[in-house]
Amino acid sequence: MKKRQKLWLVVAGLLVLVAGFVLSLTHPAIGTPVGNAILSTVGPRGAHMESVHLRFPNLLRAEVKQLTLPDRFEMQTGSVAYNPVWFLPGQTALRQLDAQNGWFIAPPSTGGGETGTQNGLREFAMRRVDRVNVRAFEITIPDPAGDRRFQLEYAKGSLIEGNLAARAQSGDTLVAFKGDRLASSDHWLEGTVTASGKNFADLARLAGLAAPDTPPYEVTLDVRIGPGQWRLEMPKSRVGDSDLSGAADVDVASDPPVIDARLRSETLDFDDLAVIFGLPLGIGGDETVSEEQRQARQAYARSSRLIPNVVIDFSRLDQIDGRVRYHAESVVDSRLDLASVTLDFSIDGRLVKATQADFTFKEGQATAYATLDGTRQPAVTDLKGHFEDIPLERLGLASVARGTLSGDAELTLTGNGFQAAAAQSSGKIAAWATKAEIKAMTAELAGLDLGESFILSLSEANAEDPVYTDIHCAVAVLELNEGMGTFAPAVINTEDSLILLDGQLDMGREHMDIRVRTDAKDTSWGSLIGNVDIEGPFRRPQIDALQGETVLQGAIAAILASVSGPLGALPFIEPGDAPDTPCGEILTRAQTATDGAD
Repeated sequence: MKKRQKLWLVVAGLLVLVAGFVLSLTHPAIGTPVGNAILSTVGPRGAHMESVHLRFPNLLRAEVKQLTLPDRFEMQTGSVAYNPVWFLPGQTALRQLDAQNGWFIAPPSTGGGETGTQNGLREFAMRRVDRVNVRAFEITIPDPAGDRRFQLEYAKGSLIEGNLAARAQSGDTLVAFKGDRLASSDHWLEGTVTASGKNFADLARLAGLAAPDTPPYEVTLDVRIGPGQWRLEMPKSRVGDSDLSGAADVDVASDPPVIDARLRSETLDFDDLAVIFGLPLGIGGDETVSEEQRQARQAYARSSRLIPNVVIDFSRLDQIDGRVRYHAESVVDSRLDLASVTLDFSIDGRLVKATQADFTFKEGQATAYATLDGTRQPAVTDLKGHFEDIPLERLGLASVARGTLSGDAELTLTGNGFQAAAAQSSGKIAAWATKAEIKAMTAELAGLDLGESFILSLSEANAEDPVYTDIHCAVAVLELNEGMGTFAPAVINTEDSLILLDGQLDMGREHMDIRVRTDAKDTSWGSLIGNVDIEGPFRRPQIDALQGETVLQGAIAAILASVSGPLGALPFIEPGDAPDTPCGEILTRAQTATDGAD
């Protein structure tokens, strides 16, 4: 009996000693060295706390100041609820982590076929900590293409259960997450992401993906993140002035990640699509644009060049593979009266293939196929396209003609940017019109027929509509060789004249040198001899009709007039003996011009 009493006394004494020791840990002077000793055993090498002590009466929670895990984690103030049975299977070391003001570097993957970010964070959650209440932290995600950093305003909830709320910012990108579903075996993190910023490419970059530059955006994503797989569903969101919705599956176990996206817009603002392709449009007072877009447009306006000086960043293509399909039901703010757009393209390394690019206009349509090979330097783009029944007025020709234009193009462009590619373009562009009219005044002026022009000006002075002349056929074939374009030639065959356009386009210098010659089919007076020259930069060409032949014609007229006044009109009479043009033959040549083009 006495032995049993002594045993109980010993046990009681030990319990008192343990209790006393634990209570002593509520004082920083004792808790700090003991806590650091434990941390040096279970934590990484160099781990240290400036101050730590247990909270009374909750002795399973420790108050911490300046906790540092070298190259992984640091916080200025906070508390941890440790797990006394952390060594058992399925248990975390910390039941809860409260932390303010610090930084965290996501651990790398330890295998399993997942990316470093996803697998590392999952391991951290499952093995280190369950619940978190973190504020004012800088999060760094290591990436070979450049570390991704963002400021975590707060994160509160359970990493294991998935009911986590967080808000973070990186530059102009603001992201919020709310996990409202328990994690399953297939998806360990599910919830809703809302994001806004000036460029969607910045958000994709934070996720370890890649996207083209866009105008400012506001998007909502329902996300399911599982082992090696992301599922993103986008309810109606907004990019620039366009709505956007759809879904995407991302295989993040691949290197690089592979995306399969299916997107659509009910209404697309064409300026927003132009920005994605690098065209500096859309800075009107009611347009949603970023400051970078505004600066690009202002720089373009100051430039004397017509082709934008945009260079493709091929490094983005290294960050993602896959396929993107996009359809816009309707389009607004398009100068060509675009009605709908359908795009389907794939990315395989630095090889981009647009297997479908359909553009439907209110009148007419266009289809293009393209392959951009960024594995070659400079990059090479092969482009084939066909357009049909495009209104001439939508091509900026309303002042001279009306009707529709059709054509084909087959080009090879060599260069990493728009200007460089145009300067090394080769191939053919063929266009033709069979349902068109030219303003009679334009046709007569093109032939320097001042007499007919004078009569037309008198007849149109009191008329509501200008006089038009039927175009039997109009054909233009431009052959390009390393940036030098030559017309072969261009022909406009009307009721009373044959108009020929000849000359060159220098795509590198963006300079044109075109001669317009008109042969009349009817007799007219007041016609000047000579061609009309259109010469100068694409953006501001000059028209010159006073040439040497015209001056000579005037001199001859002056000499004849000195003999007899009426004889002075003879040099200005056009006999009208121009032959008609076989439209069927030249149309066939134009429509087959791109067949087999290099």
